[in-house]
Order: sequence, then structure tokens, then C-alpha cells
Amino acid sequence: MRKELIKILSASMILLLCIALAGCGQSPASSQGTASEATEAVNPGGSATEPEPAPSLDYPKGSITAICPWTAGGSSDITFRSYLSYLSKEIGTDINVLNVTGGDGSIGINQALGMPADGYTMAMLNYDILSNEIKGITEDSYKDFAIINLFTLQGVNLVVNADSGWETFEDFRQAALAAKAAGKTLQIGVNGFWLHAAGMMADAAGIKDCVVFVPSNGSSELMTELLGKHCDAVTTSLTVALPHLESGAMKILGTMAEERMPEFPDIPTFKEMGYPNVIIAGFRILAVHKDTPPEIVDFLRQAGKKAFDNPEFQKWAGDAKADPIYMDAEETVKYLENLAPVVKQTMVNLGLI
Repeated sequence: MRKELIKILSASMILLLCIALAGCGQSPASSQGTASEATEAVNPGGSATEPEPAPSLDYPKGSITAICPWTAGGSSDITFRSYLSYLSKEIGTDINVLNVTGGDGSIGINQALGMPADGYTMAMLNYDILSNEIKGITEDSYKDFAIINLFTLQGVNLVVNADSGWETFEDFRQAALAAKAAGKTLQIGVNGFWLHAAGMMADAAGIKDCVVFVPSNGSSELMTELLGKHCDAVTTSLTVALPHLESGAMKILGTMAEERMPEFPDIPTFKEMGYPNVIIAGFRILAVHKDTPPEIVDFLRQAGKKAFDNPEFQKWAGDAKADPIYMDAEETVKYLENLAPVVKQTMVNLGLI
């Protein structure tokens, strides 16, 4: 199943690269939040089961810091913390999550690369590791890291407040057109990678001049904005929106995944709605500095696979709708190499570069 999904995603990237989208006509502001930090121990080592490392590997000798470049409580933060709790069990030590926000994720990534390459600092890489370098926000690249593995790959959804009165994406599209006719615009909340998804959708649907994109520092902040009706819609993953969807406070108008979500079978894909190029997914990757000793990298890769395969993690990811997908280091690098030109073309089409 995983191999088939990877093939589908690769085909989708080729399709996106071949389709010429019209320019967005505006350059949305990047989210330049103030760096914030939230440190928390993930799954104390008391319940950990230590693997037997080679006698020459004196690692780990203490706790590990894992940098999440997005706010606490967002979908990436939630998923990262959960995965690390199972990795903690495998390597036999605490992993402390540090949220370092701002610069569309670039500040946290830069901080991770500035730490000693000794295996005691990990980082989560998202789509923005590609887009930020392409846009020139940073010179940091995924090539500066030793990839451990990719552990989730999530489609993007257009979510609105349940009080909006919109039942379908066409309702939303017509409202956007009406707003423009009245000299107004609808506001779509975004952060980092979600901007690309929103821009791609608006461009394909012919409403790029009818909406504005409002940046935030993370998915949890987006939820607050939408619940407070400070924006008309958001693009986000299922994980962070799920509690609000289940409570009836929010609703999904469409998914940018390749196929309908099993959890919400009545929600159509944008491809089904006549927008075949609106297919986009976000990934989460665990990585360490590229100069980390090879024996430590190998140890972490073995532990990372065991953590992913843990039935408890699989159950959590399934319940949280986190779309768990495993790619080893080689598969992940190939995926990123194929995705990079698609990201660049998308940014050109949206007028971001």
C-alpha cells in the first residue's frame, strides 16, 4: 500500500509540474513570527526498552533535544511529539521537544543546524525546508541534514466555520466572487506550506483576486482564528482540525488529497470537483545534522523504524488521522529531489518568486 501511495504521489508531482497555472497576482506576506520556546519531556525513559547498541557506541548518554519549528499544539507539533514518545522508548532516553517558531519554520531549522553534530539535537523537516530555500529566506537545506526517516504524509483540507452557511466548495467560491463584486475579499488563514495549498486552490478555481491570505505561526493559531471568525477559511491538515470537526464547530469543504478520506467519505477531492491539479500533501521528517557520526545515524534509523512500526504508534496515528507513511532515508531523499522542482514551479505560479 505504501509503495502504491508513493507512486501515486510521484505521478501527482509530475502532473503538477506539467500544468501551467496562471500567476497569483499577489505576493502574500510570509509568516515572520517571534521565536517562542516550549520544552517538554516526551515519554520518560523509565518505561523505555533499551536496545542493545554495539559496544563501541556510547550513545545516548543523556537526554536529546528535538526542535519543532512550529507552535505547540499544532498538527506538526502533536504528531512529532507522539512519534518521538515511541522513539524515546526505543533509544532509552528522554527526548525534549523545543518549539522554535518564526520565519516559516526557518528559525528553528537554523537553530538545529547551529548545535553540535553529536546526535543530541534532532529536527523535524517539513515542506518549508524546500520552499524557504527556493524563496531565499534561508540557505539551509535538507542536504544539511542526515535524514532518519519520513513518518507522515498528509493531504490538505479547506476548512470553514460551521456557522459560515457554506455547504460545498462551490458555495465558498461563489461567496468569494460576490465579495469581489462588492469590493471586498474573503480571508484564508495560512501558515508556511498551507499558503501554497491555498494559493494553488484559489488560482485553479479562478478566485485568486477574491481572497487574501492571512499568515500565522502555526496550525493551533489557525484554529483559534477560525473559531473566533477572524478569517473565513483555513487550509490545514486533518489532525489539528479533527476535534473541532467532531464537535461540529468546523466543516471541511474539500480535500486536496489524491483520494477521499476514509474518515470523511462524503467530502470530495478537488480533483473530483474539476480541479485536477489541486493535489498537495505535507510531510514530516526526522533528521539530525549531516556531520553526526555515522554509527549514531544508523542507530537512530533502526530505532526510528521500530518506533514507526510500534502498534501503539500506528493506533495513535490512525485515531489522530495523521496519515502515517514510512520512507527510509534513501526513499525520503529521492522524494525530496523529485518534489523540489514542483515546489519551485508552484511558487512561480503563485508569484512568490
